[in-house]
Amino acid sequence: MGAIVARTDSTGSRHRRARAPTVVAMVSESELPRRRAKVVCTLGPASQDQAVIDALVDAGMDVARLNLSYGEASDHARMTARVRLAAERARRPIAVLADLAGPKIRVGQIEGERRVGAGDELRFVDEGVPLSTPDDVPTTYAGLSSDVR
Repeated sequence: MGAIVARTDSTGSRHRRARAPTVVAMVSESELPRRRAKVVCTLGPASQDQAVIDALVDAGMDVARLNLSYGEASDHARMTARVRLAAERARRPIAVLADLAGPKIRVGQIEGERRVGAGDELRFVDEGVPLSTPDDVPTTYAGLSSDVR
């Protein structure tokens, strides 16, 4: 399989259109420099069709990232199957990265203004627990104090 080396002529002006790429030469893939980076594409609703995934693979996708914070397990299984099919068609491996959501740690409601400086010590307490000192900071993450050492 060969590759087309092309260049785009442009006038540099914002107001003029860039010209279409001009074919310079046909070269074999072995003559192209080896790419050391991996192309990671996040797949979602706009890229769920098989044709889109095939096009991404053809364009150089090496890793398909699935954001597991959204959608159902069946959606992710279907998307993984489509990536596997595209990889099989392209005859090259495509990795699937399942991105898991981490814990959501948020500061709870604080009355008034609180300035924190370097070296200040704070005590994080579960939201709803009465604050006993000005150094207490409520958090929405229940059990933070037992999970963090």
